[in-house]
Amino acid sequence: MKFKTGLKAPRLGAHRFMFRSYAGPALPKRPAEFGHDKLVSDWHMLGNDRYGCCAWSGAAHEEYLWSAEAGQRVQITTQDVLADYAACTGFNPHDPNSDQGTDLDAAAEYRRKTGILDANGKRHKIVAYANIDPHDLEAVLTASWLFGAVGLGVTVGQNQETQFEQGKPWDGNPGADAGGHYVPLIAYHGGLFWVVTWGRLQAVTRGFLEHNFVQAMTYVSPDMMRSGKSLEGFNLAALLYDITSFQA
Repeated sequence: MKFKTGLKAPRLGAHRFMFRSYAGPALPKRPAEFGHDKLVSDWHMLGNDRYGCCAWSGAAHEEYLWSAEAGQRVQITTQDVLADYAACTGFNPHDPNSDQGTDLDAAAEYRRKTGILDANGKRHKIVAYANIDPHDLEAVLTASWLFGAVGLGVTVGQNQETQFEQGKPWDGNPGADAGGHYVPLIAYHGGLFWVVTWGRLQAVTRGFLEHNFVQAMTYVSPDMMRSGKSLEGFNLAALLYDITSFQA
């Protein structure tokens, strides 16, 4: 494949904080279509054509969107992305054997405690995160609408790379060179899920996700909250309490 993947398989027992535990009946109903995908025109590859840093290029893409929603998009370089990949996993660009991808739950903790680096040397932390059952696509959509993005762990291969290059939606089976890949889901319209991968927007069919979707993570970002998004119906206080209690 011309591009890289780089998401490790989910760890058994790692999903301690589940979205459904904090999303009560008061959660507002999401619109039929949503997304601020037009806010960012240049997503950038951010090293994911050379290295398995998809969880970190994806984190940068999420920060692009959150900061753009708040009115001032941050700049994040490939060097920033690779620095966080290295700090969390031990990756060394001079040692191909160290390019082993990322555990999504470990990445979420890094993003909460340390934060991802931007081009001005500032770190952008999330305040909380929660896993979503990948079999519950309605919850995935609701979380993406509510929080601006949901990080998806999907299995892709040569077929998806070909569809990407041809401008077609991801659909069908992965084909050759299948591996775990991290992509932020940021919009839903036209009956398609819209994610960011390999430097641009990519459409994904429901059928593809039903068969190749293995993990989902939603995040609470201070930058996103500055955009005025309402968390009505989501028990953020309980999630923060649980995370703090667990870490203690």
